[in-house]
Amino acid sequence: MIKQSFTLGAILFIIISLSSCGQADGQGSDYRLTLKIDDVTVSADDSIVAVPVYLSHPKDTLAGVEVHFRIKENPNIYFASAENGPDGLPLAADTAGSMLSGWEWIGITSLDSNVYDVRTVSLADWPNEVMTPPAIPADKELLMTLYLRMDKAHPVDETVTYEITVNSKKTSFADPTGSTIGMAKTMQKYCAQYVGDSCVSWRQKPVAGLDTTIASYQNGSITITK
Repeated sequence: MIKQSFTLGAILFIIISLSSCGQADGQGSDYRLTLKIDDVTVSADDSIVAVPVYLSHPKDTLAGVEVHFRIKENPNIYFASAENGPDGLPLAADTAGSMLSGWEWIGITSLDSNVYDVRTVSLADWPNEVMTPPAIPADKELLMTLYLRMDKAHPVDETVTYEITVNSKKTSFADPTGSTIGMAKTMQKYCAQYVGDSCVSWRQKPVAGLDTTIASYQNGSITITK
């Protein structure tokens, strides 16, 4: 059963279960988590671009996934978030045939209410529903397919490349207990009280960041040819 609408209860559950991770630029086979957006090449005559996103998690079982994608604003290509796919999900992302297929709750929205970003949140098992098994460890699986629309009103006169990036501050993974994977915590000092321009009381708060020895996010690209 797929639930698409964000509710307060759902958001609170996600916040409790998933914590933000940071981004790693490196690559390697020893990572517990590797997210990779594919590089694709299309013709300027195409109207829809499909971009596979893969995830390797050879040691961990996953029950919660939140990934935020973004492409730089431009007149030629953007997430097709205003359209509906065959599963009733926004065409900006599709989980059919992926490791998320059959998960009970999938939400797809835009962070800034525009067509240049997409937020995907997935939970294997929704509270008070029939138990749905999480994703067992796997070397490489299709996580989802991103869909972008090409605007033929703005033809491309030369070969151009657009990068699809992962927003590392708003991307996270969790196991069935709600524990995050590949995350390191540090303490950040902040001013709790000012008098004029001077800080008179300092405090510390925990800040989440990715352990770059464990996880890696790899951006992808779309190349449009003449």
